[in-house]
Amino acid sequence: MNWFVNAFNVTVSGVALAISTLAMAQGTLDAGAGVDVEEVEISHDVAVLDPIIKPDPANPVINTAMVFSRPESGRVLVRCAGYDQHGALVGRARLWVKGHGVAILLASDIPRVTPAFRFIGSVKCTSTDTVVPSAYIAGHGFTSAKSLVRPNWNRNGIYFPVVAVF
Repeated sequence: MNWFVNAFNVTVSGVALAISTLAMAQGTLDAGAGVDVEEVEISHDVAVLDPIIKPDPANPVINTAMVFSRPESGRVLVRCAGYDQHGALVGRARLWVKGHGVAILLASDIPRVTPAFRFIGSVKCTSTDTVVPSAYIAGHGFTSAKSLVRPNWNRNGIYFPVVAVF
């Protein structure tokens, strides 16, 4: 009987851990720290990158472009949440990536709480299917930035550790 009770306790604690992990994963795109931030739909044309990539000495703005490409057919929803350097939620965005296409999210699209040109932080995204993320910081020059993909059984977690616009 003790074996059954111990096995039951391990199973229950495992289920509780799985449920709490799932709740935390779903909570990454929920409002954090008491801030209720509306999710904004973004749809940029690829031509929007042209003025960002070319440095303008008269208007030296640094912006991060998060580029999502889809190597397969069918469109995919990508939902993102931006966090400032203190970990507070500053904005949310969603965009659709067309099959065999590209979608762009700019760091300046994310902030809804702080001024758009004062955002330095990170962005966490989820996608409903496979997308290939890339991040580029442009302004005085053009450089690639780090992006991480964490595959999951029903969606992909995408993390951009450093994004900035100022």
